[in-house]
Amino acid sequence: MTSSRGKMRESLGDAEQGPSAGAGEKDEPPDAENAPEPQHEEGSDWITSSRANDHYTEGLRRVRGRDFLSAYRSFTKAIFLLPEEPILYVARAETCINLCDLSSAASNYRKATTLQSPPDAAHFDRLVAVLDTLGLAAFCEGRIERALEYFNSALEYTPCQKGILLHRSLCLFMFKQHKEALRDAEICTDASPPTPFVWVAKTVFHMMGNRISEAKDSLERCLAMAAHQPLVTSLQMSFDAFYNRFKGQAFAAIEDERWSFAEKQLGTCIAAFPHDSELYLARSGVLCSQQKYTAAVQDLFESINMAGEATPKCSAQLSATLTRIAEELFAKNSIRQAINYCEESLKWNPDHVSALLLRGECLKVLGDHESAMKDFKRVLEVDGANDEGVWRLGNLHASWGTLLYAQQKYGLAEREFSRAISYSALEPMHHINRAKCLLMLQQPSAAVREYVACWKISKQDPSVMKLLRKLCPAAIQRAVETHTADDEPSDLRPFGDSGILVARRPSFQPTDTFQQRSSRRGKQRNGTTRSQRQPQACHLPIALNFSACKASVLPTLPQQTR
Repeated sequence: MTSSRGKMRESLGDAEQGPSAGAGEKDEPPDAENAPEPQHEEGSDWITSSRANDHYTEGLRRVRGRDFLSAYRSFTKAIFLLPEEPILYVARAETCINLCDLSSAASNYRKATTLQSPPDAAHFDRLVAVLDTLGLAAFCEGRIERALEYFNSALEYTPCQKGILLHRSLCLFMFKQHKEALRDAEICTDASPPTPFVWVAKTVFHMMGNRISEAKDSLERCLAMAAHQPLVTSLQMSFDAFYNRFKGQAFAAIEDERWSFAEKQLGTCIAAFPHDSELYLARSGVLCSQQKYTAAVQDLFESINMAGEATPKCSAQLSATLTRIAEELFAKNSIRQAINYCEESLKWNPDHVSALLLRGECLKVLGDHESAMKDFKRVLEVDGANDEGVWRLGNLHASWGTLLYAQQKYGLAEREFSRAISYSALEPMHHINRAKCLLMLQQPSAAVREYVACWKISKQDPSVMKLLRKLCPAAIQRAVETHTADDEPSDLRPFGDSGILVARRPSFQPTDTFQQRSSRRGKQRNGTTRSQRQPQACHLPIALNFSACKASVLPTLPQQTR
């Protein structure tokens, strides 16, 4: 019996070589003398073994003739006679493989390895290969769970087979078991030497998990090992599309003002591509929107370093960010630091209006009015229609006028308030302050004109109207009672080409005598003598409240005596 089994094994070796040969080769049928000879043993065992050997030999002959179905039947008859002989199961398993019945092949190899003691390593490898093939077939058919079962069965025999680990990781990934899938892929990577397909799988895993940096590293490994393989080339195109889609989500979040999500997405992109200047520029804008100005400035400088130069867009954004930092410092009363940031801002964009306005305001606070005026005038050179620049120029002249008034330099103060009006003609306080200066310069008619101009501007402002009634009650009351906003009070008229409003004299009747006129003027003076009257009262029938004028000058101005 032992000799018969030995001849079976020798014949099986020849049979295994036969089906694996090329399709065009022809195997000669075995000679009778080369067929295994059954050993003559005593009793029925000898007869059974001899008959099994005959069926086995017939099966080998059928295999050489590529009649695998008949060979399968012959091996099955032999197994029926000798069910404990592992070689027969191996022979039938190989026949099943040629018949494309891999499930039956796996069952026969399992039975063979169970009967062997110790198991043959070659048969183990063959069983693992069959199970792996079954798993791949099931995976391609979409039966992922069944494929995972086949791969797990194969790994029971060879736990460190990197190819099968890679295949199982694919199944685990399809079941969204990302950690287990990456664990298997890491084992494949640690194997020596790792194949390009291992890095392909890891790249796909990381892409599906939105891990751009890891996916990029795995792709670079693939390109280093097999850059010209079609699979790797296709993977590179897939990665580019994936990255562009991921970056597009970040820019879409910026448009939707979802700042936190946009910052996270851009941070992930920067981690993968730290030399992309566009990413730093985009993230700086997101940080500015979240008032993270210091971090935004750092990103802008990184963008400039990566690009090798400051693009116009980057320079403009850096200038705007530095100006916002200066605004925060100005609000905290850190005037000197605010000026430094404004100057740094203007280095990157000399025509940045906000920086010029803010620096001018800071200089004004420090008392450097001339430098402040240069900045405000520069604003109008850059943008002639800038209302803020016009208003601040007017306000600056008004501030000068206030200081000069406090120094009792009324002529210079009136000139500054006139300039303020030329920039901000609709600012009522400029007119009021100029009127006060005109009163101190003994020009009451011109002062009344300014009060009326202020009245026209601020009829809807209760506080301004209250002040006007206090300063010039008769003129304003008469204007309110008898005229509209576009008319002047009836007792005022333009004088010559200068346009200065002066009071109209009372008209004379042709038949009046000198004494009658003198008597009428005396009644108008209410019994006062020439020396008792104020100088302007002889030509101004409108009553001005001079005490109110003196008391209502800008709060910082001193009281004046006449």
